[in-house]
Parts: sequence; C-alpha cells; structure tokens
Amino acid sequence: MIMIMAWIGIVLGVIVVVVGIVVAVIPHDYDRAPYVIGGIIAAICGLLLAVGSAFWLYGTEAGARAQKSFQSSTGGGLTRVVTVYDMEGDKIEQYEGKFDVDANAERIIFDVPQPDGKYKRVQIWTATGTVTIVEK
Repeated sequence: MIMIMAWIGIVLGVIVVVVGIVVAVIPHDYDRAPYVIGGIIAAICGLLLAVGSAFWLYGTEAGARAQKSFQSSTGGGLTRVVTVYDMEGDKIEQYEGKFDVDANAERIIFDVPQPDGKYKRVQIWTATGTVTIVEK
C-alpha cells in the first residue's frame, strides 16, 4: 500500500509540474504575472513531490522493503526457506517453496505448495522456538 502511495506521489507530482508549466507559458490577454508565478510555484511543488516520492521508493531501505513486500503480495510470494528450531536450537522442520508469509508477534502463517498443486497451511506459534525465513 505504501509503495502505491509513493507511485501516486510520483505521478501526481509529474502532472502538477506539467500543468504548472502549461499555465506559466500559455499566453493570456490580461496580466500574465500571477499565472507565471503560480505556474512556477506549482511546477516546483510538483517536482519536489515527485522527486521526494521517487527518492523514498528507490533510495531508502524502507522503500526497498515496500517494493519487496509488494512483489511478494502480488506475485504469489517469494521463493523462501523457513526453518523452525526448538528452544535448544535443534532444527525441527524446514519448509521450502514460493509463498507469502503472514507474521505477527504470536504466530507465522504460510501456505506451502505441494506437488499435486494444492497448498498445505502451516501455522507456527513463535513461543515454541525460533523461526528463520530466508529468501532464496
């Protein structure tokens, strides 16, 4: 959702820049000064909005995480390896496949693809040990 908002900021910023430039350069029959000043201000504001949104999306770690989350949510997940360890650090189970993970403080849920094309739902309660989730 945040990534979509960043793209909306980029597109809206570009639109405001174009409209600002058009307003500033279109000839008017009366005093042009307010239109030129308003157009320049709109173009600068639009440029700041577009550049700021693009910088956040492509120049920060938060933006990179948002892109990866969007890719996972819209592309059927990411290829991952989930390993579950008990309280002593011994490996209990390992799951591998392309899936999306839903995690919170209490549990982790994901659906592992099976060879027959169906999915097996896995729920892991985090109080029982440690879970690592690694993208391949």
